[in-house]
Amino acid sequence: MRWVLDIGASRHITGNRTVLQNVRPVSEPVTITFGNGGTGKAAATDEVLLQTPTNVFLLTEVLYIPEANENLISVRHAIRNGLDFRFYGNRCDIGHNGQQLASAPCTDDAIYYLTGWSEAQPELAQTACSAKSSTKETPELWHKRFGHLGYDNLARLTSMVDGINISADKFREAGESDGLCEPCALGKQHRQPFTASQHSSARPLELVHTDVCGPLPVTSLGSNTYFVTLLDDYSKLSAVQPLARKSDAAAAVQKILCQLETQSGCRTKRLRCDNGSEYANAQLKGFCDSKGIKLETTVRYTPQQNGAAERLNRTLMDKVRPMLAEFGLPKTLWAKAVATASYVRNRSPVSNRDKTPWELFFGQKPSVAHLRTFGARVYTLVPKELRNKLDPTSERGRFVGYPANTKGYKVWLDNGRFVISRDVKFVESAGSVIPTSGSESKPNDDSSDEEESAGSVGAADEPEEMEHDVDDGPGPSSGRGSTPRPGIRPRRSAAEVPASVWRDEGYMITGRKRTLAGTAYSAVIQEPSTMEEALSCEDSELWLQAMDEEMASLLANNTWTVEHPPHGVKPIPVKWVYKVKRDATGRLEWYKARLVAKGFHKREGIHRL
Repeated sequence: MRWVLDIGASRHITGNRTVLQNVRPVSEPVTITFGNGGTGKAAATDEVLLQTPTNVFLLTEVLYIPEANENLISVRHAIRNGLDFRFYGNRCDIGHNGQQLASAPCTDDAIYYLTGWSEAQPELAQTACSAKSSTKETPELWHKRFGHLGYDNLARLTSMVDGINISADKFREAGESDGLCEPCALGKQHRQPFTASQHSSARPLELVHTDVCGPLPVTSLGSNTYFVTLLDDYSKLSAVQPLARKSDAAAAVQKILCQLETQSGCRTKRLRCDNGSEYANAQLKGFCDSKGIKLETTVRYTPQQNGAAERLNRTLMDKVRPMLAEFGLPKTLWAKAVATASYVRNRSPVSNRDKTPWELFFGQKPSVAHLRTFGARVYTLVPKELRNKLDPTSERGRFVGYPANTKGYKVWLDNGRFVISRDVKFVESAGSVIPTSGSESKPNDDSSDEEESAGSVGAADEPEEMEHDVDDGPGPSSGRGSTPRPGIRPRRSAAEVPASVWRDEGYMITGRKRTLAGTAYSAVIQEPSTMEEALSCEDSELWLQAMDEEMASLLANNTWTVEHPPHGVKPIPVKWVYKVKRDATGRLEWYKARLVAKGFHKREGIHRL
């Protein structure tokens, strides 16, 4: 088949419905007027994969118009999305990022035809050289990737990080232009800030500022309405942790400080906070006393004394609002946006520093080549072990963050699930907005925020809080930290689950937000090695249920009696062992947890089991 390069066309057009990858209706009526005066209405739209003997690339937003006699490539539309066109007297060379993809010869009637092309196979979609997947880098694109960071700071950033292929002058020119970034106008307009005070810190963690932001007007997916921030005064490195209650702040601060101390090799000297009850309590005071940390609190009703932490909260929210507005994401994703905002801020310029917070804290220049626009359309690869030859090779979703301690991207799939994948194609410049239809769009009810390490200084996401789960099944629900008790709903195999809960070639456990829907998800479950891992992973709720069932079984069978050990005798410790149980076909059946004694601690004549 052949394609005509059309300079005047505003959209790609085809009259062949079979070349569309996944046919979908147009969002609004589109009527095209042809050169001969005739008209045609778009009946569908989607993507078309084109291939040459050496390259494959993707045409996006192609309109299917039955009346079209020719396939048209809109040069204007393709240039906006990253392709380059060089017209000569006898041909037009098509390239991308300096690499030539194809050449379209010019006929005697001065028409450039792209010939010798055929429909690409679906499995080539993941290797396609897409104008959308590899968007042409512009100052505006990096402005979005860094959570709408100012162009002056982007110009400074070019010498601080690796991976940005745009000069500082280009960023300054973009900042001096009269163009208005609407998400910035909607999300950043505020009163002039207070004048920042000078600091005297000489090393990381010499002084740490902390504050709690909230309550936010929308509860996050993990039932959180607050978040706590910590700011290192020397490096300006930030860490965040979403909270369900203000009273959780003290525990979160202790956890983050311990992780930062371990990662930096420095000890915290002073901790500065306001005089609220979330900080002025025996728990945090006892922690600071035991660690030799000087706890500095502000005078009541004078938040300006904790201005560094207050400004950090405002900086993060100034990023969160335009990040959510860019693609019309639901506000329930604010916790992921806050974590991402802190992540990119730690790799951005800050006032009175010639290096990024990351480099000042960890001693090495960060790379930002992996950064992508929050909320951008993505296509994540489905492993070949989890699909057959006729299944699509990828799933559509939205990019929602950088997971802690994992080299990959966090994706919110269109079906409401969250996955982490390294094989992701990005469509950063699509600009498509999630429709709301009068009410805010949100993920499926069974999805929630994954818990990740707050010590990742910015990549921390919010934990699953199970105290608020609604139990739809016959047994009682359990909350984190609840006392194990008999009467826990027994596990059920796939064959025992009612037909009403079967879905997508899998099953879900009733009474839980987390849904095990499909073999694709169950095949990649990681088995925890410790209780801490089990309670902090994305399936923590199901592992907690498994532990409750094990404790209920042990108590029901009178496995032990409580005794006080003799003086000087240390009891044999126990540990949890976790296992994902599957049937003969590999399908997940249940989560199993066993409480076992560490028998290797036994000493002859002293211990016996």
